[in-house]
Amino acid sequence: MSDIKEQTPPREKLYSLFDHYKNARYEDAEKLAIVITKQFPLHQFSWKILGVVLQLTGRISDALVINQKSVELNTQDAEAHNNLGNTLQQLGRLEEAEESCRQAILLRSGYIEPHYNLGNILKELGRLEDAVASYRKVIELKPDYAEAHYNLGNAFKELDRLEDAVSSYRKVIELKPGFAEFHNTLGFMQQELGRSEEAEASYRQAITLKSDDAEIYNNLGLVLQELNRLEEAETIYRQAIELKPDFLEVHNNLGLMLQELNRLEEAETIYRRAMVIKPNFAENYRNLGNTLQKMGRLEDAVSSNRKAIELKPDFAEFHSNLGLVLQEIGRLEEAEASYRQAIILKPDYAEAMINLSMVLGYMNNLDAEICVLENLLIVDRDNFGLRAAVILAIHRFLKDDFTISKKYLLESSEIQNKLTVEFLNEKIYQNYLLKILSWHENKSSKSLNTTIDKNIYVIGESHALVSHGLRVQTSDNNFLCKSLLIMGCKQWYLGNSIKNKYKIKFENIFRSLPKSSKILLAIGEIDCRLDSGIIKHKNKYPEKNITELILRTIESYLKYIYKMNDYYNHKIIIQGVPCPNISLKNISKEKVIELINLIREFNDLLKSKSIEIGFDFLDVYKLTDRGDGFSNLIWHIDTVHLSPEGMTEAWRMYYSG
Repeated sequence: MSDIKEQTPPREKLYSLFDHYKNARYEDAEKLAIVITKQFPLHQFSWKILGVVLQLTGRISDALVINQKSVELNTQDAEAHNNLGNTLQQLGRLEEAEESCRQAILLRSGYIEPHYNLGNILKELGRLEDAVASYRKVIELKPDYAEAHYNLGNAFKELDRLEDAVSSYRKVIELKPGFAEFHNTLGFMQQELGRSEEAEASYRQAITLKSDDAEIYNNLGLVLQELNRLEEAETIYRQAIELKPDFLEVHNNLGLMLQELNRLEEAETIYRRAMVIKPNFAENYRNLGNTLQKMGRLEDAVSSNRKAIELKPDFAEFHSNLGLVLQEIGRLEEAEASYRQAIILKPDYAEAMINLSMVLGYMNNLDAEICVLENLLIVDRDNFGLRAAVILAIHRFLKDDFTISKKYLLESSEIQNKLTVEFLNEKIYQNYLLKILSWHENKSSKSLNTTIDKNIYVIGESHALVSHGLRVQTSDNNFLCKSLLIMGCKQWYLGNSIKNKYKIKFENIFRSLPKSSKILLAIGEIDCRLDSGIIKHKNKYPEKNITELILRTIESYLKYIYKMNDYYNHKIIIQGVPCPNISLKNISKEKVIELINLIREFNDLLKSKSIEIGFDFLDVYKLTDRGDGFSNLIWHIDTVHLSPEGMTEAWRMYYSG
């Protein structure tokens, strides 16, 4: 048997080896370790140092072999097991890495590093609760171990225990206040919790510590945007771009903010710069498409959205966005195909389903629309399903199934608690239609024995609904009003020379009616609001004359109807616009006067031009005027629409001359 001394390297060589390693002279440490292991192959310490050096210099596979040798030479060495665990983790062999760390802990329970490494391994394995336990053990053994607090915070974040995560990050900062990364991470967590002011303070502290970090500026910009401090946000975003001109995300965020501010040309410029940075970034083409759509450059928007799809064909949202643009320019069959593709890619895509139902509605494919809406009720009953229920209620109402219509409306009552703008129209319809149905319930017994001779078809936007089911008696005939709804339709859209979804549906309805039918057109009220139509257009182009805008809108609309009717010979009656009945709480006196004057002039011109072209006129303005152009509060059912009594009275006045 060899002498033990012959198996032990000289002490000075071991001291030199450790000194090289401790002072990061890894090349010298490696050379000396190789010499020692060749001369003394059974001496474990030099193998252990060599394994760590190889790992630190990135030669992980070689380090694995050496660390395995180190463990083989001394199975009771906790450090050797921990080193092997580190190497196995870097190679992605996590279950084996866990076993090595646990062996190290078994050999020396107070050894901190394997507890910490085990926590990292368990986190990587997705066993987050076990990772939390390991990090807590590290902190128990070494309360000032900042990295353990930080990783514990990260594990809490993944577990959605956000308050616990914030507490951990605060402890990290208490231990190491001078690290910008920790303040930045804390800010992100506070932002997730909706504590934007605290997040701002954390990001600003991070910037104080590291003023050249564009990522932190970007995060601060997002928080300022959330706080609606948009000018400050823009400044911060632009500083981030100065620091990192090729920072794609901040270009994207700045573009989105400029788009939100309606600074569309600037947003376009930002997105096009981003394309230079990364030409194949699909989301950028999507965002540019949205901006171009807002700018009215719809064909360009189509091209941009198609490019996004080309780059990322399996992303459902891109197909849905393309559908929106195609829908706006009246290419409804293509829009339908885009929405259907989005739903194929994402079967529970509720927003695409509601948009598909709308396209089918404008195509007058009502059975298919109802089918999609019924499916949407199953997929997303508490959100988009509420909108679907209201629209289904309208369909049932127009089919004279008042009982089921009311059932849908009552089931959708939660929609009134929805605050976002996407629910606004259906909220109005839900409340409005319930009131109409209530009137019919109270009046139905009085009109059961009336013999109906003919129909009056009422085509229009929401104002058409109130006429449905009303009986109009004249000296010669008894008429039944049957309404045909075109949601959101304005005279402006029908008189426009460009093809659009409203014209497509109107023409389908108009052609479907028997020749020489009596038709009431209830279109025009949406053209006469403070936030849409003529006033909105005037605000955008203040140099334009309001009377000329009114006249052009009306004449284009009436000429379109006249031309459409040349073959069908329908008896056309144009319904006027009622006096405004809006709340005056947050509206200036000047705005109220502007609206009153607009509606008065609109009705005067609509009446005279309708008669001039050979149409009749149903005057609901005169009916609702209290003398100054504001509603007399007698005939309205809500702040916008007339009541069934109001429409009945309007017809009585019409036939009495």
